[in-house]
Amino acid sequence: MTKVLIVDDEEINLQLMEAYLSGEYEVIRAQSGTEALNKIIRDKPDIVLLDIMMPQISGYEVCKSLKENDATRFIPVVMCTSLSGSEAKVKAIEIGADDFLTKPINRQELFARIKSLIKKKQYQDELVHDKEIMEKQNKALLQEHNELEQKVHDRTEELMKAKISGLKDRLNLK
Repeated sequence: MTKVLIVDDEEINLQLMEAYLSGEYEVIRAQSGTEALNKIIRDKPDIVLLDIMMPQISGYEVCKSLKENDATRFIPVVMCTSLSGSEAKVKAIEIGADDFLTKPINRQELFARIKSLIKKKQYQDELVHDKEIMEKQNKALLQEHNELEQKVHDRTEELMKAKISGLKDRLNLK
């Protein structure tokens, strides 16, 4: 089941989002940026719905941290906020957010965006998996190539020694 991490410092917002999503997704909750970062590492969610305005660590900082980390950079992040200005959207996208929703959140829009971003993440995961397989195959082929080169080298030396030995025998040299 797809894991959705909801991050908001307001309990009522967490309850609402959980009520929207719990039938379709495995819901993980966090009430702070620090808690969110810990749960992302521990629970490995498929998508993060992240409030911007939180005490201590803002949603912007959490998003930036995720997008700068190789292990988490492909987890889609949807910034959810009551900030309505375009500045908030621009800043969210500049730090790497994948999408942006303004509160109050429309349930249908939320589901559409989650489905779209999860599909995108699945494609990305497949690409990463295929890349890993190709790298393993390339490494195995390179090792096989090196072993074959060594065998050719060794056999060439054996043949040269045999040829020299044969010439010495024909010329009666020791």
